[in-house]
Amino acid sequence: MSNNLHYALWELTQRCNLCCIHCRAAASPQTLENNLIKGEDMVRLIRELKELGCPTLALTGGEPLLRPDIVDIVKEATKQGIKTRIQSNSLLLTEDLAKKLKAAGLYSFGVGLDGSRPEISDQIRNLKGALNKAIASIKLLKSLGIKVHVEFTVTRLNMNDLKATLDMLEGLGVDTFLARAAIFTGRANGDNPIFVLKPEEYRKFLEQLSLEREHRKIKMVINCQDPLYHLADSSIMNKLKEFGDVYSGKVISGCTAGQDMIHIRCDGKIGICTFLQDVVLGDFYQDSLVDIWNNRRAVKGVQQLINREYSGACGTCCDRFICGGCRARALLINNDLLAADPYCWKNKK
Repeated sequence: MSNNLHYALWELTQRCNLCCIHCRAAASPQTLENNLIKGEDMVRLIRELKELGCPTLALTGGEPLLRPDIVDIVKEATKQGIKTRIQSNSLLLTEDLAKKLKAAGLYSFGVGLDGSRPEISDQIRNLKGALNKAIASIKLLKSLGIKVHVEFTVTRLNMNDLKATLDMLEGLGVDTFLARAAIFTGRANGDNPIFVLKPEEYRKFLEQLSLEREHRKIKMVINCQDPLYHLADSSIMNKLKEFGDVYSGKVISGCTAGQDMIHIRCDGKIGICTFLQDVVLGDFYQDSLVDIWNNRRAVKGVQQLINREYSGACGTCCDRFICGGCRARALLINNDLLAADPYCWKNKK
C-alpha cells in the first residue's frame, strides 16, 4: 500500500454565514471556535504538507471566506507548489476578493449549490436569495478565468432536479460538477426523511448521473464523490483496470479514508475524513504533520481501513479494493466503522 498523501482537506473555521440544513459541521454564525491554525502555524502546516508531497489542498469550513487571511493561505500554498481549492457558499465573494485569490494562485473555486430553482436550493441553504447569489458568483469567477466546481448534496428535495441543475450549470460554463448523498452527521440528521435514500433510489440517481456524465463530457466534467459510483458507471471500472488487477489490492480507489487523504480540523486535530469525527490521528499543535501521517496505522481501525479488512458484505466483496463502501455511512448508520455500506445495492436481495 502506498504511503503517499494525495489530498488534504483543511477546515479553516467552523463558523458560517449560513445554516444549511445538510451541514455536516452544523456551522452557523454563532458557532464558537478556538485554536485556529494561523500565522506561523499556518506556514508550518503548509510546509509540512509540502514535505509530505501533498499536491492538493482544499480549504473548507464552515465558510472559509470568513477567514481574513484566506488570500495569504492560498498564496503560501501556491509558493509551496500546492494546488489550492476553496469550497464555499460564495455569498461573501466580491470582485475584489476574487481578483486577489486569482493573483494568489487559486486553482479552483467551489460553490455549494443544490438545485436549479430557488424553492429547492434556497430551502436547503436556509436563505432566500442564496441561489441567485451563487449564480452571480459563478459568473464573476468565470469572467476572471477562475475554474469553478459545484458540489451538489443529494436529498429528497433535489434528487429529481439533476438534469435541470446541470442544464443551468452548463450554460454558466461550470468546469466540474460533483455529487454525493448527504451523510448523517451535523444537521443532516438520519431521523429526517429528507436525507434518507433507499439503496435502489440512490442507484437510480447515480445511473442518471452516469448518463449525464457521458452526454456532457465535452462541456463539463461530472463526477461523484461516492465509492458506490463505480457500480453505476462502467467507465469507472474500465479506467481503473488500465492500472492493473482491480481485485488484487494493487489498485486502490473508492473510499480513501486512511489511505491517501487527511482532514485538518480548525482546532488542530488531524482526522482521516470530514465525516469520521471519532477517528483522530493526532494533534498538529503537539506533533508534526509528517509524524502524524506516518504513524497513522497505530490508531485504532486505521490499519484495517488501509488493508480493506471489512466485515459483512463489504468484507467479502470482490470490489472492496476499488470501492470500500462509505465508512462514514457504515459508522453513522450501523455503528461500526468496518461494517457493510448500508446504501450499497449490490448485495441487497
